[in-house]
Amino acid sequence: MGWADDMYEAGYTREHGGLMTDNRGFASGGYSLSIKSKGRNHGKPWTAAARCHLASLYADGRSVDEIAQEFKRSRYSIAWQLFNMNKITQRQRERFRS
Repeated sequence: MGWADDMYEAGYTREHGGLMTDNRGFASGGYSLSIKSKGRNHGKPWTAAARCHLASLYADGRSVDEIAQEFKRSRYSIAWQLFNMNKITQRQRERFRS
């Protein structure tokens, strides 16, 4: 694994300009996910079009599990994006942490 993979594993995102941290100051990246729960697109940046599609699917009543399968991402990744769009609360987001 190279340095870029290490950065994404630790929670680095271009959208946020650095490491995302939880309310305790810990990096909120891949440390909490098991290898099996990471989607094929784990660590890839989110595009504006993908976020728009995500919001549309969620508004149409699709579950986080269904959306995660479609996007090939973890449930927590989907929940994190929904939280960033103010679609769910932090408490709801944390229920998807594996």
